[in-house]
Amino acid sequence: MKLVDLPVELLRNTQLFLDPRDIICLRKTCKDLASATYERVVWLSALIQACAKHGIYKPTFPLEDMSQQDLEEATLAPFRFLSLFGSAGRVGPKRTQILPVSRHPGNAREDMLARLWLVPGGRFLFTEDFHHTIHLWDLGLSSHTDIKMSPLASLHGKRAQIKQIRPTDDGLGVLFIAHTGLEQGPRQMQVYEIYPLSATPQFRLLGKLDTTNTDVPGSLLAFTDSLVIFVVHWTITFWNFKDNSSQTWSLNALFVKELVVIDEKLVLSDGRSLTVRKLPSLDLAHRHSLNFKEAVPILYTTNTNDYFTIIPPCSWPPNDSIPPYITFTDLTLDPRRRTLGLYTSVTSGDAKDGVLSPPMTLHREISLLPGGDNYYRPFYGPSRVCCDSVIQICAGVGDIVEGFVIGFAPPMPTTVHSMTTLVSTELFDCARYEARRGSIAFCPFSGRLCAVLKHAGSTQILIADYLT
Repeated sequence: MKLVDLPVELLRNTQLFLDPRDIICLRKTCKDLASATYERVVWLSALIQACAKHGIYKPTFPLEDMSQQDLEEATLAPFRFLSLFGSAGRVGPKRTQILPVSRHPGNAREDMLARLWLVPGGRFLFTEDFHHTIHLWDLGLSSHTDIKMSPLASLHGKRAQIKQIRPTDDGLGVLFIAHTGLEQGPRQMQVYEIYPLSATPQFRLLGKLDTTNTDVPGSLLAFTDSLVIFVVHWTITFWNFKDNSSQTWSLNALFVKELVVIDEKLVLSDGRSLTVRKLPSLDLAHRHSLNFKEAVPILYTTNTNDYFTIIPPCSWPPNDSIPPYITFTDLTLDPRRRTLGLYTSVTSGDAKDGVLSPPMTLHREISLLPGGDNYYRPFYGPSRVCCDSVIQICAGVGDIVEGFVIGFAPPMPTTVHSMTTLVSTELFDCARYEARRGSIAFCPFSGRLCAVLKHAGSTQILIADYLT
């Protein structure tokens, strides 16, 4: 029996196991097979699988209301965006929109619109305004839709700064950890949840923990499905916000420059080495008898000859098509050179505990602007997985935003994934808008970039879509 003689139902079901690009290849073979590739159920399944693979926020797409063409375009969007890299040294957005920013008349500080957080999928955006108010916006599905100019929900009067975001356990809501500075009393770590598609979206406080009056940078904070881990001075705190239990240990002489959680392990960096430790059990009965080194044993340590800094990762869970990874850049004595590399998590054959492979580095020249004895350092935003690659955003000289694509070679039976390519493309130049760059948020799955543009006397949030 020929392939074209198979019943339509079998052809349809077979496509449920195909990569989206293979479905398109099947469409190009002949008319008889092409008709089966236009079945709505084929692309509905393909989009659901693509969202799961890329860690996309579930409510991003109204699946029941989407046509076959809508489903197909959304599924193929990450492949289309990835194809822009390498095709030209510079690509521009297909459409830009402006999100309004309110400003207090008596506030002259332009940099208080500190951060943007784009939920993976590119539809929902968190912002912090000049009054430390957090807004949640619905940007729409693609460049074809207009942005809703009123926020879905706002959190007022908390003086809260979002540190990281992640999905709720059911995948339908968003959690975020905020560090608040109250007018009276100590600072607090607070965890909120919100369901953007509920009838009346509201921020709900899940838990809070008093901290010192010291700000906690994002490089010293990690956020899991139940834990908030952060370092202040020479102490490290593990807080389970679900049952409100916590442990704080002295680090003694252990210097921690950065920390991340990767593959259910705690990774600590001192700038020259990485130490992998188990996440502790918060047994309050032993809080006074255990020190940090006893409670959180070392699984693996790697040392380098160069100083490096970890690029703060995206706290939203990544996909499982490539191993868990950490991106980093070195701090060489030559300010004209930077190294972009990865640490990947590897499971050894004779043990279940994850270890980190040696760094696999790729080199690229980056022009830097001198400023006296100091040099302008590029800003690296969180990386995201796109198809089987990692895209790392960099905003450097002249407020030019670049995207770096790191490709992976398929793993051999006795090896781990290795980086094979590094392609860069200029995505955005703030000078074209006569503005300086502020915070950046990015979603390669949808091909959407959000940036704070600072003009003389005003600030805007630009929404740039690179796909039509």
